[in-house]
Amino acid sequence: MILTGSEASLAQTYSRPPANSSSSVIIPHGDWSSRFPNWGKMSNGRPDCCCIGVGTQQKFSTLRTCRVFSATMHGTAPVAPQLSMKGMSIKRNSTRQLIPLIVVMLVCVANVTAQAITPSGKTIGKDKQGNSIYQVHANGIDIGYKLIGKGEPLVMIMGLGGTMERWPREVTDALSTKYQMIIPDNRGMGYSTVNDTAFTTKLLADDIIALLDTLGVRKANVLGYSLGSTITQELLLGYSQRFNKAVIYAPSTDGSRVAKVLDGKKPDDPVILRYIEATSHWKTPMDKLPGITNQVMIIIGTSDTTVGVDSSKAMASAIPGAWLVQFKNATHPLMLETPIEFARIVLAFLDINETVDVKK
Repeated sequence: MILTGSEASLAQTYSRPPANSSSSVIIPHGDWSSRFPNWGKMSNGRPDCCCIGVGTQQKFSTLRTCRVFSATMHGTAPVAPQLSMKGMSIKRNSTRQLIPLIVVMLVCVANVTAQAITPSGKTIGKDKQGNSIYQVHANGIDIGYKLIGKGEPLVMIMGLGGTMERWPREVTDALSTKYQMIIPDNRGMGYSTVNDTAFTTKLLADDIIALLDTLGVRKANVLGYSLGSTITQELLLGYSQRFNKAVIYAPSTDGSRVAKVLDGKKPDDPVILRYIEATSHWKTPMDKLPGITNQVMIIIGTSDTTVGVDSSKAMASAIPGAWLVQFKNATHPLMLETPIEFARIVLAFLDINETVDVKK
């Protein structure tokens, strides 16, 4: 029996049985049309379930995502059962052969259930949409966070001075259809407390890792905005094995320039002042960026006067295979200016596997 999934790290064991074989085909949960153009298409060019295969090969891969298909029995044996998969059907030669497929379906369900993150800590309230807000002690502070959606974990790291509520609802609603978002407040902001430890980007990155550890999340995608993009850089450089894909939105390679921009806008909040001080010391280690192996997308607005566009262009040139997406005329908070399009490009990036295995 063969199980395969959409993750790039999983074994690529796709094969098609001979026309006269009683074995079922193997359906990868990924880009259906480009990998198998002659097999026909499902809805939107993608299958709605992970692959199911029955044959002589005994190789298993852990599923990270899976949707369950329906199995319909037509009459009784010896009439062959039919598996309906969004417009595609696979007929079996006997009822007995259906049993392994049912087992696989149960495995799929179990893996989907295992994907859901169990909240840790105490419930301290709800947001305007009724989502529970939790608080957990990690890395020496109490970190406030909420979980929204279903699917692979996606950490959302807010920018300087913002809280979890600043993420536009259009963005969170769109991303929640495919991902379970972990949305924390940075230390000292919103529902997160603060201590006397000096602020550094490394400390803020450690906060995220401590939260993931507490929630039992070993690997996640990450999206960081502004200050959050700096934290994301730190995460990719120090904890790359903990992340799949990364969206670096409105980044700066030289925090001192950002601090100068904010110089005339400094608030009286002592926590914000600590963040600005920490930001002023940040400089992206450009020589280390070529070593990043994660798939990365960088988003910037062409009219962003807070961080400018040069940092994004330089980072995109340095990180192998990085995407650079520029929203024309958009400013620093472009996700507020065009939330639907912002969410669309994020979903497109997270959904596609642009790494091609070239056969020599």
